[in-house]
Amino acid sequence: MFRQVNYLLIVAGISAVAAMTGATALGQAVYYDVWRGTSDDPAAASQIASWETATEADDSSALVGQDYYYWIRATQSQSNESNFVEFGAPILNADARVKVTCPTAAAQGNPVPPPVFRLELQIAHEHPLELEYQCTIRFYEDDPIEDNLLHTWEVTIPAEGGLEVPFHTVPEVGTRDLIIDIWDYDLLSVAVFATIEIGDNSASSWPLDIEVLDPIPYGPTITSIVGSGEGIHLDWIDDVTYNSGFGPMGTGTRPAAAPTNVAASDGDHADHVLVTWDSAPEATHYAVYRHLFDGDPNDAALARWWGSETYFEDTAVPAGTHYFYWVKAATGDMGEFESDFSASDEGWRAEDCNENGIPDDQDIANCDPNDPACQDCNGNGAPDECDIADLFSNDANGNGVPDECECEWRLVHNDDPDDPNDCPSPREGSAMAYDEARGVTVLFGGYDGAHLNDTWTWDGQTWTKVAPPGDSPSPRVYSAMVYDKARGEIVLFGGVHMGSETFSDTWVWDGAAWTLAADEGAGPSDRSDHAMAYDSAAEVVVLFGGPHGGGNETWF
Repeated sequence: MFRQVNYLLIVAGISAVAAMTGATALGQAVYYDVWRGTSDDPAAASQIASWETATEADDSSALVGQDYYYWIRATQSQSNESNFVEFGAPILNADARVKVTCPTAAAQGNPVPPPVFRLELQIAHEHPLELEYQCTIRFYEDDPIEDNLLHTWEVTIPAEGGLEVPFHTVPEVGTRDLIIDIWDYDLLSVAVFATIEIGDNSASSWPLDIEVLDPIPYGPTITSIVGSGEGIHLDWIDDVTYNSGFGPMGTGTRPAAAPTNVAASDGDHADHVLVTWDSAPEATHYAVYRHLFDGDPNDAALARWWGSETYFEDTAVPAGTHYFYWVKAATGDMGEFESDFSASDEGWRAEDCNENGIPDDQDIANCDPNDPACQDCNGNGAPDECDIADLFSNDANGNGVPDECECEWRLVHNDDPDDPNDCPSPREGSAMAYDEARGVTVLFGGYDGAHLNDTWTWDGQTWTKVAPPGDSPSPRVYSAMVYDKARGEIVLFGGVHMGSETFSDTWVWDGAAWTLAADEGAGPSDRSDHAMAYDSAAEVVVLFGGPHGGGNETWF
């Protein structure tokens, strides 16, 4: 009437010591399987990897934020699953000691006959050295001292696998706490079974509480468990001697994955840096970090606490200063199961010197050519009005144009030798005037080896050759032109065709065509190199002098 009600696995002392010190053990295992559960009960765990030959594994199916428990088993053969010991348990140091507690007969309502305690050892597997082993087993009542010694057995255990070795029964004593010592069982793996019975009635068998004193693990030892956004990585020591049960338990949790595609704006906004990123799987909240250098993100300052948006407007940084940004993901607003740092990206807040909410470079790019305030004549990236306001530039005449831009010529267009219509040909003696109504400068005639009568306009960036319909002034040099504001047209008078004749005709330009306003002899005499200007008070064009027949005459 023997009923197994509890057991634990005991492994020989020499093997156990090797496992603890990391020494190479006899009969090294070469295959491993990995078990995972959500509680610390290995019986409730599920196998997630099998027949692994490396002492590491990745659990990519782990859920973010879930605590997992892991165990490793080992075997020397891949022949079948039964090579693994079915249940793992603690193992004992050399000279092992266990404590067995069972209830009294009175506690079970059965005062007679006295209960009988049985102990049995069973070999868990065939040992590779195929030797017999000597064991000394002693039973103590309560404390393991000589006065409490109940019984001693000297036992020889054969090497054959599966052998059961029954022991004498021990009559009931005053207490049910028994200390069992097992000595000198080097290189042996055995299981301990115990029952308590009353008479021959197996129905009166009760469970026993078996406690291992000073246990050490049995099975591969997990050395590290590291969670990342990709999963959980396990490493273990190849430290078992043969087919094993579960080794010591390890725990791990998968954090959120780091956000991807982090991007910080490059001076696109006058009042903030905009940081954006792609959401991370299973993550709900994000934190943003910034630093002046692209170094260790752990040195970065927290720019935003955990928020649910996948963007951040950083208004706390000064304009023009470049920062590097990183983002972390988490599953809650307190940073639960936070990820590693994302890759960094550099960004900065735009300069806005006039505080109009528009970046300076956009002010300059979209500037009205007639507005000197938003021009950048000196090319320093700031509108001219800011240079003057900040005393970076002087404006002696108060016209809104920095003095350095008025005192220096700047090359704004260069001739393209491959494009004859790119700009007027190199010439002398041309006449020029600004057409205020149409916002362009008009050039007429000149001499480039031949006398010219072509008309060009300049809009501040591009020359355009005009082909007006009808007549134009004849080819000439040293004529004079001025804009007549009252009539909204340009007036041209006189000039000379060298070696031929001097002119006294008057022409007007309306932006589209030339018109002869006064023929030869109808006004001032023929002349060249004269001066003309517009008198806005009198609203008339004034002409003076000229070496050919003009002398010191004044006309309007």
